[in-house]
Amino acid sequence: MKSTCTFLALLLAWAINGKAQSNMNFLVNFEDSAAIDQHYYTDSLLDSAGIWQIGTPRKVIFNSAFSGTHATLTLTDSLVPGGIKASFIITLPGVYLDIQTGGYLTFRHKYDLDSAYGVAYAEFSVDSGVHWHSVRPVDERHDCEFYTTFLDGQQFYPPTWWDDLPRHMNSDSNYCLSGRRSNWVSDTIGFAPSWFAVKTDQWTSFMLRFTIKTDSAAAPSEGWLIDDIGFSYYSIFCGGAINEINSSHLHISPNPASSAFQIALTDQAPGDYTMTLTDLMGREMMQQHFTGAEVMVRSTGLAPGSYLVRVVNEKTGDSFSKRVVID
Repeated sequence: MKSTCTFLALLLAWAINGKAQSNMNFLVNFEDSAAIDQHYYTDSLLDSAGIWQIGTPRKVIFNSAFSGTHATLTLTDSLVPGGIKASFIITLPGVYLDIQTGGYLTFRHKYDLDSAYGVAYAEFSVDSGVHWHSVRPVDERHDCEFYTTFLDGQQFYPPTWWDDLPRHMNSDSNYCLSGRRSNWVSDTIGFAPSWFAVKTDQWTSFMLRFTIKTDSAAAPSEGWLIDDIGFSYYSIFCGGAINEINSSHLHISPNPASSAFQIALTDQAPGDYTMTLTDLMGREMMQQHFTGAEVMVRSTGLAPGSYLVRVVNEKTGDSFSKRVVID
């Protein structure tokens, strides 16, 4: 498999060499109008009733933004009625990922939906919104083992929902959230590196559409509250000196963590390892060497948010990666 990855990397050298020089990183925290104008969009076709609003939450469960004073939510001070469907779009202009580069779209959210008649879900489009497809829950396969799909005229690896996994399925075959999460949840939609570029046409926008839908029989609910939508690239090495191994061998607990978390490797011989912690902008926050198969990492001093943990066997070069959330 590694030699195949290397061969395909050579075939796609034009894509790797031709991508943008700087990583496209952004954060929409609904305080910066420039970021909102560039990445957030809704209109009367997506939301005819004006359900999605940007402002200060003034409800019982939705009583504040995660950071700052503003967020996007379904009505800032009223309950969401039954019989509505409302969406907004996050645009990722110029997303052109390859076999060495993936990306994360992270966000904080709460939701309050009628468990029988209300759902919330995300869809993606690789052709500037012409066609839409459900973002599915992630599985346990390693990045280099994901299989690409030919869809809407492009070869790419579909994004996957990583954390608060939607398991319901609505009539449109979308994976959905339902019920209530009254505390802030940190969530991620991952764009994994794959054997082919994620999008073979870099001139069409990669879009994510967030939708809430209630049946006419649904009881009024607070709906969906979302804040701090961010996107950043990350890099891995496939077919190179570091061999990425299935992340199911790497366990982090507790996760989310506050002052400390334990890293444990399963089905791996004890050895000398290096643990590196980076933020989602790719900045190294911590590095720690350990011997054995587990280590305790103190996270005091780290800002709340999502981080990438990578553990590398110093002898074999085998690498294990997983996301950790710091509260």
